[in-house]
Amino acid sequence: MTASIKILTTSTIDSSPSIIIVSPNGHKTLINCGEGCQRSFLESTDRVRSVNQVCLTHIGYTATGGLPGMILTSADAAQASATALEQNGQGASGNVNGNGNGNGRGNKEIVGTLKLIGPVGLKGFVHSLRFFMRRDRFPLTIHEGDYHSVSKTGDGLNSRHGKGKGKTKKRKKVGEDANANATANEEDTSEDLGLFGITSIPMKKAVKTFYGEEETCICSYLFTTTPIAGKFQIQKARELGIPPGPLFSQLKNGKSVTFSHPSSGKEVNVEPEQVLEGGNDGVAVAVVYCPDEYVLNQFCNSNTCATLDVYKERSQGKTAESTVKMELMVHYAPKELFESDRYQAWIREFGTLVKHMTLHPMKDNTFTAMTEELDGSPFRAAVLGAMQRSLIQSDIYPNPIPVAKGVVKNMDNEGIASDLHVYHARPGLEYIIVPLSKQGLDPSTIKEDE
Repeated sequence: MTASIKILTTSTIDSSPSIIIVSPNGHKTLINCGEGCQRSFLESTDRVRSVNQVCLTHIGYTATGGLPGMILTSADAAQASATALEQNGQGASGNVNGNGNGNGRGNKEIVGTLKLIGPVGLKGFVHSLRFFMRRDRFPLTIHEGDYHSVSKTGDGLNSRHGKGKGKTKKRKKVGEDANANATANEEDTSEDLGLFGITSIPMKKAVKTFYGEEETCICSYLFTTTPIAGKFQIQKARELGIPPGPLFSQLKNGKSVTFSHPSSGKEVNVEPEQVLEGGNDGVAVAVVYCPDEYVLNQFCNSNTCATLDVYKERSQGKTAESTVKMELMVHYAPKELFESDRYQAWIREFGTLVKHMTLHPMKDNTFTAMTEELDGSPFRAAVLGAMQRSLIQSDIYPNPIPVAKGVVKNMDNEGIASDLHVYHARPGLEYIIVPLSKQGLDPSTIKEDE
C-alpha cells in the first residue's frame, strides 16, 4: 500500500496549515487541526473519521481551533456505526452491550478512540473542554512532551513496489471456543503492522505576555519506517536452487532461509540481500515547526536537537550505523526565516538529496483574485460564491481576496540556493514515500501552472 504526505490546507484567509501522513497500512495521522479543518475534508478524498491520531505542533488556534469539533464528529460517526451494527446484527455485534438484546441501551462498550500527541499543555487543553466534549464511548489517548513509538514492519514495507499482504484481522464469531478466540485476538494485532514510527521533538518558543517574555512548549516530529526490502530477483533465487513457494515469501519479507539444495543435497543458507535489489534501511520524514529565530537556535544546537542531528551525520558519512534515509522535510516556517542564510545552512547539513516542502504563514503567501487555483484557498465553492457576491455589491459583500493586478504565483522560491529541492505546498499536493518505485511528488496532484 502507498505511504504518503498529503497537504490538506495551507495558510489562507479561511484555513491554517494541516497535513495528513498516511502509513503503509492506511493508518492516517493529521498534523494540526485548525479552525475549518473539518470543512477541508469535504474538498478532499479523505474523511474525518479515517484519522487515527493527531499530532500538534503547538497549542493555539492555528493548530487546535478545529480539534474539539473534529473529536465530536469522529465520536458521533463511530457511535452511529456501532448503533447500526447493534440494531442490525443480533449475533456478534448484538452482544457488544453485554446483555445480548442488541438495542444498545446502557451500552458502555468502546466504539472508537483517537490518539492525541502534542507539546506539554495538551492534557490541560483537552481537560478544559470536558464540559461540552464528553463522549464516554470514545476515549482519547493523550501524550504530551517526549513521545516515541517504534515503526512496525507490515503491509507495504516488504516489497520495493509496496505489494504487501492485506490485513488478516477476523471478526470473532459467537460460539467459538477459547482457543479460537485467542487466535483471533492474536490476528487482531496485525492492524498495527506497517505503521510509521513517531518521535516528538519538544522545544520552547518565546512569547510576549502582559507579564513579560515567557516560554511556551512546541513540538516538531520525525516519522520513520522500518527497513524496506528491495525487489525480489526470481532469477537469482532459481540460480541459488531455492525451491519456489513459502521460501520465496520469507525472503521477500526480509527473512533468511535454510533448505536442502536439490542437486547437492547440502544444507544451504540464503540471506535476503542475495535475492533482493533496490531496498534501503528505511525512510524518514521530518515535520519542522520553526516559527522564529529563537526556535531555529535550538535546531542548530546539537545538544538540543540530537534527534535530527543523527541524520546530518549520516548524510556526511560520519556514522557506521544503519542509514535510514531522510527523504522529506516539511517546514512550518516564515518565508523570510526559511530563506535566511542560517536556515539554509542548517537544512543543507542534511544533504542536498533531501527534499523540502514549505508551509509559510498567510502574510508570506501571494494571492491572486478570480481563480481558486491561484488564491490557495481549499474551499473552492465558498470563495467563488463570495467573489461573485462582491461583484454585485462590494460595499455589502467585500471581496475575500483583493484583486492584485499583475501578480502571479511564484513557485521558484527566490532566495533559495539552486542545489536544494524545495516545493511550495498547495492544498491537494501529495508526496509519495512508499513504494520506492514511485517516490516523489504525485504528478496527478500537481497543478498545470506549477
